[in-house]
Amino acid sequence: MQYQLTGWVKNGSDGVHIQVAGPEDALNRFVTHLRIKPPPLAIITGYSVHDIEYSGSTTFQILESSDSGPGEVLLTPDLALCPECCHELHDPLNRRYHYPFITCTQCGPRYSIIQSLPYDRPVTTMHPFVMCPACQSEYDDPLNSRHHAQTNSCPECAILLSWCDAQGNILHQNQDTAVTSAAEALLSGFIVAVKGIGGYLLMADATQERVIEQLRERKHRPSKPFAVLYGDKKQLEQDVQLSELAWSKLVSPESPIVLLPFRNEEPESGLQRNLVSPGLDQLGVMWAYSPLLNLISREVGRPIIATSGNKSGSPIFYKDEKAISGLEGIADFFLLNNRAIVIPQDDSVMRYSPVYRQPILLRRSRGLAPSLILPGHQPVQDGVLAMGAALKSTFAFTHRGNLYVSQYLGDTDHYEVQQAYEHTLEHLLGTTGQQPEIILIDRHPQYASSLFGQRLAENLTLSLIQVQHHEAHFLAVLEEHSLCDQGVPVLGFIWDGTGYGYDNQTWGGECFLYQQGEIHRLSHLQYVSHLAGDQMARDSRLPALAFSGGNPSITQFLEGKFSKSNWTIYQKLLQNEAKLLTSSMGRLFDAAACLLELGMLQSFEGEMAMRLEALAWEGVRRAGWDIQPYGVVRWDGAELMMALFHDKSSASERAARFHRTLVGWMYDEADLHPGITNLAVSGGVWQNGLLVDMALHFKPEHYNLYFHHQLSPNDEGVSFGQLAYYHKIARSEKVRHQWAKEFRS
Repeated sequence: MQYQLTGWVKNGSDGVHIQVAGPEDALNRFVTHLRIKPPPLAIITGYSVHDIEYSGSTTFQILESSDSGPGEVLLTPDLALCPECCHELHDPLNRRYHYPFITCTQCGPRYSIIQSLPYDRPVTTMHPFVMCPACQSEYDDPLNSRHHAQTNSCPECAILLSWCDAQGNILHQNQDTAVTSAAEALLSGFIVAVKGIGGYLLMADATQERVIEQLRERKHRPSKPFAVLYGDKKQLEQDVQLSELAWSKLVSPESPIVLLPFRNEEPESGLQRNLVSPGLDQLGVMWAYSPLLNLISREVGRPIIATSGNKSGSPIFYKDEKAISGLEGIADFFLLNNRAIVIPQDDSVMRYSPVYRQPILLRRSRGLAPSLILPGHQPVQDGVLAMGAALKSTFAFTHRGNLYVSQYLGDTDHYEVQQAYEHTLEHLLGTTGQQPEIILIDRHPQYASSLFGQRLAENLTLSLIQVQHHEAHFLAVLEEHSLCDQGVPVLGFIWDGTGYGYDNQTWGGECFLYQQGEIHRLSHLQYVSHLAGDQMARDSRLPALAFSGGNPSITQFLEGKFSKSNWTIYQKLLQNEAKLLTSSMGRLFDAAACLLELGMLQSFEGEMAMRLEALAWEGVRRAGWDIQPYGVVRWDGAELMMALFHDKSSASERAARFHRTLVGWMYDEADLHPGITNLAVSGGVWQNGLLVDMALHFKPEHYNLYFHHQLSPNDEGVSFGQLAYYHKIARSEKVRHQWAKEFRS
């Protein structure tokens, strides 16, 4: 309208098509304006301009989408409630006043409801909802903010809420009182399952001790922290330290859960800190990102626990019947709606390192997945499917020059997660219309994702390539920063819990060199016995025993923590020559936590490391940044544990010195390779905000330090790293011959 051009615009399976006619100067200004200042939320990944014959049109129209050909466009993530819709939601004079499914072109569900491309109402779960005349008029009006808003609806053509009992029996479907019923139940100390954008949330009053304990008991979640929903900024600021950076992220279109430091020992809102986030110094804050959550939050007026609606270890429920049966015995009431969810998603989670404000993505899901846009990154081959890892599984896929990394899918050791993984993959392949042409898997022979990849490769007669776990971590962070193409060597410090190494041992504390398309393992945390298989990751006594080095004092300290029979078994295992060894940095953190008496049995992955970080921050606050590392041999975990154990300082200062020592080891190792100035880090250990801040604080000036910025350092990034490994390394003749030799042997 601004440039008085005629023509049309429409969505196609390969992107947006615009045909315009007018004076040449106006056309040039239109193209420039569109390129420099695209519509809100629009991302231009590429464009082309062609001269065509004038069609004779006298108006400008928005045409129905064209779905010819395979899908080429990126899949838009679900978007948080925008400020304009939030204003209308609470405007008594607006016809959508308190309508819990208000949306426009700038907000609302996308990925979770789409069935195929291009994104249009008939191929979403909004299709059954016929727009009323008023909504249709908005949809057809080019000057309206809801013009072609595919999720458009209002109370006259509404998505319906149902208030149900614990068995799913409908108590009422009164749209005006359903939210009030939920709020009253929460305030009365009941647990309510609410159907959200990407699945069900279990909600409970975060200020009531009894209901929190009840939720933990019912969900078999003894100590894992809960996310807490807020809808009032002033109330949030009373409980946590809220920076402008964190606030802008909470209210962004992605609106992830953000981990924020507590302000006081006793939050002013009445939040039960020690029950919601036991043993930790930060709170997972969820902003009321959907209109339904916004209404519930305002009606309750208190912080509300909002945790994934699932059973321990299972994926989030998203289908009504399965949610009602699956959450039986957990939820007292259900708040349902009749809009179907196609693809379930947990909430994304992130944090900032407390001092240097380095963003750390902990879970990439709702609001971020599945499309991944990296400036300068262009996959060189389509149809490459990377199956990822096991514990924090994702898959990655290339199609028509686009890159997709699935949302967090969970631990594929659980059958239900395997089903969710396969469902999500089937949906993406069906949506894009692309079948895989080559499959990449982790080298671990028993990962469910790898076994699934093997079956796919066999069924489709495709090439199958194995990628070492930590090399995938390394390539993921390199490719995020386009470091593979810069022709300069990079040192990578890849620290995590476990990964299957080329020597058939369990890696996890690695230093790699990337140079000219090759990766070399330069050094690693010294091997210790890998005791009791996977149990070692759940029982911090075992890594403490493995890293004790036979020190009599540590041995005596640990003996009292075992039963006599178990102690005898583990002593025999240590005395015999171990067949399986580990260089896991994650297990070293567990060992330190055990020796500092922070706990023994872990009820969730990373629990001891999180407690150790919280304790170490106390040490930093006491001793300042001048805290000294332990003077022990580099990469010798046993010697470090002896120094930690015999240190007479406070537990918090010892925890801080532990972190400081690891950072010192990293830079000492880098100094052994003069001329290399680029360092990159990845692996689940790097979710630790103190470790990140120390790495930045003590970094010598001549080094460049690279962290993940769009992916998590944990195993979610492995699938993308597998893609990067294939495109940057595996396609060379030398590596192909190496694989052929390895597979023949």
